[in-house]
Amino acid sequence: MPRISILSYLRALTVEPLMFLYMLASFMQYPTFQALVYNKVCLEAYNASLCENLDNDTFSQEDTYVQKQTSQWIQYNNIALAVPSFVVVLLFLGPVGDSVGRKLTLVLPIIGCILYTINNLVCVVTSSCSVSYLLVGSVLNGLFGGFVACMMSMYSYVGHISSQEFRTIRISVLESMIYLAGGVGALISGVMLDGTSFLFVFSFILGTLLSALIYVLLFVKNIKPEQSVYSRLSLKQKTLLTFKEPWLCVTKHREGRIVLHLLLLIFSIFILMMMTAGENDVLLLFTRLPKLDWSQSIYGYYKGAENFLRGLGVLILLPLILRKFRLRDTTLIYLGLVSKITSLLVIGFSMKTWMVFLGGVLGVLQGFPSAGIRSLMSGMVNTNEQGKMFGLVASAESMAMLIATVLFNNLYSATLDILDGFCFLFAAGLGLLIGIVVICVHCTYVRVDEEPYTTLTEEESYEGNPNSGDGI
Repeated sequence: MPRISILSYLRALTVEPLMFLYMLASFMQYPTFQALVYNKVCLEAYNASLCENLDNDTFSQEDTYVQKQTSQWIQYNNIALAVPSFVVVLLFLGPVGDSVGRKLTLVLPIIGCILYTINNLVCVVTSSCSVSYLLVGSVLNGLFGGFVACMMSMYSYVGHISSQEFRTIRISVLESMIYLAGGVGALISGVMLDGTSFLFVFSFILGTLLSALIYVLLFVKNIKPEQSVYSRLSLKQKTLLTFKEPWLCVTKHREGRIVLHLLLLIFSIFILMMMTAGENDVLLLFTRLPKLDWSQSIYGYYKGAENFLRGLGVLILLPLILRKFRLRDTTLIYLGLVSKITSLLVIGFSMKTWMVFLGGVLGVLQGFPSAGIRSLMSGMVNTNEQGKMFGLVASAESMAMLIATVLFNNLYSATLDILDGFCFLFAAGLGLLIGIVVICVHCTYVRVDEEPYTTLTEEESYEGNPNSGDGI
């Protein structure tokens, strides 16, 4: 495998800084938004004096009411964001990226998040703004594709410009931006909110998003699709095809068992998102139990450290392992699953704070499965199908997040008195299910002429293609 210098990485950067900026804003926005909902709910039910002392044991009943109402409104927010984004990504943004150009699908999610942030700012400066008005921003964000559109558009972009030889590395670098941004966001959002105000934090987030928008407009080249029969269709034919294309992308006839493998990998990433979303939903509650009794600061330190480790894993360890051992993507997925499952088991049985942190350290490779699965899928379809395929994946992830929210929160309440860490053990069981699926792919999808460290399929040659980037 050719050696890659740091300078080569820097020259090859495209959407990686954009992913970092967008995800930094998102990881800062979510906990700040939760705190704003909590504040609005309390002020609508009680006076400001009581809300300032809500953590006092005297107001335990009021605190319980506010927590339940806040949880309910956060679920409403998740639905208001996920439902429109599911439709928009699946039926519009994915096909548009493949037929019109990939830059538009990068810009729209940023605009949506900017509108979401502005709505939050308006609700902050307007004291009479009801908590229900916060949903307006979520709906607007969803109509522009939301978080899943960001993921889809950036993975599609990298999948389009990457050569077969470097696709796994490029996707892993892009994946690392999520975790590194998550580490920074988790560390600074709570500290910033405690030391300043909602107005300052949301303004900082807005500035970050505007920087992301300027970056994509000035520095990211538009990747246009090859001319095809699509451009000669009527408006009616294009509309009908738009509804069919995402599914046809996966189910159309391909050599070997690629259709089956694509469906299995979509199922795997669906389960993987359920694991991740479910763990995040119950982790804060789990660490608030008397046996751990974490403060918000300790929780922020843990999430920051965990995300940093996960990011360094896919940014540094994954390329080193590929270069040293020349592994296939399925083997990388196995390594990541072992790391993830071990981490979940340790956390599930944790009785002390150090045990939870140990679980976070053991999960250093847990970013491998997502990078490996996305790399495999990207190599199974043509460059002009990347948007449709990743749009379908993003929509599946959106639905997985909704299902995980309902499933894990109810499961946590039902098993709290029996085994308080059961949700983490359940998530580990889901990881085993992914392992079984990947074994099927590993054993049935092998080419004798493939390089063992690259993806398992042959990508069409990029030599002479002006949209192929520099090959990294």
